[in-house]
Amino acid sequence: MARSYSETITLNCPNCSQPFGAGIWLIVDTAERPDLVERIYSLPLLTPAQVETLPETLQSKHARFL
Repeated sequence: MARSYSETITLNCPNCSQPFGAGIWLIVDTAERPDLVERIYSLPLLTPAQVETLPETLQSKHARFL
């Protein structure tokens, strides 16, 4: 049984306002998905001020910030 868990949320393009689906990982089992761990560590850290600029749907789900 998979332990890692993702959801698809709808975001709007900041340039054209066209909606699109984006996969958001909420739980990552590091043994199950080492590829995701590598991707997580390759992303920049966000400050709380930067998180506030994210779309509202992402703010509560963004787990990696200072």
